[in-house]
Amino acid sequence: MTVTITRIGRRSYIQAPYAAKDILRNAGCHWDAAQKSWWTGSQAEAERLAAKIAAREPSSAEDEKAMMLARDCEHIIGRAQYQGHAYYLVGEGVRADGSAWMRLLFRDGSRTFFAAAGEAQVTRYQSTRTLTDLREYAAAKAAAQSGDGRSPLCTTPTECLSALSWDAPDRLCRHCAALH
Repeated sequence: MTVTITRIGRRSYIQAPYAAKDILRNAGCHWDAAQKSWWTGSQAEAERLAAKIAAREPSSAEDEKAMMLARDCEHIIGRAQYQGHAYYLVGEGVRADGSAWMRLLFRDGSRTFFAAAGEAQVTRYQSTRTLTDLREYAAAKAAAQSGDGRSPLCTTPTECLSALSWDAPDRLCRHCAALH
């Protein structure tokens, strides 16, 4: 799908793929439900955004899936236990027929799938997390449980004081503190 700009009155409407919604929203564009399009008051801004989106536009359906998967890895809202396996919760909502759904991400970040909301035990995070943050947290927890309480990034274990408290970044050794 190509990106097009239509000027109606003072508004410049930008018709773009769904995957570009975050770019448009972050740029301050507004959604017009009647036009089913994003708009901005500046023609120059609309042209700049259209160029940016066209440069990032996926060339195939596989590229669009990869872009959505990358977005999901940056917006994890909880964890879920579904059919005996652990997943990350990346989306939820209600279908037109009233049934609740959730989108789950494999723990390795390889793919997502939809499931009925009532079929999983969910724990929501207080704020969104990224897959990278969760992996770092898991590495820290594993190190703490193995008795090696130092930072996984620390190369000077004899000086590292991070074993005292993972929640106190000021307690890291000089090396670890320099990395953070």
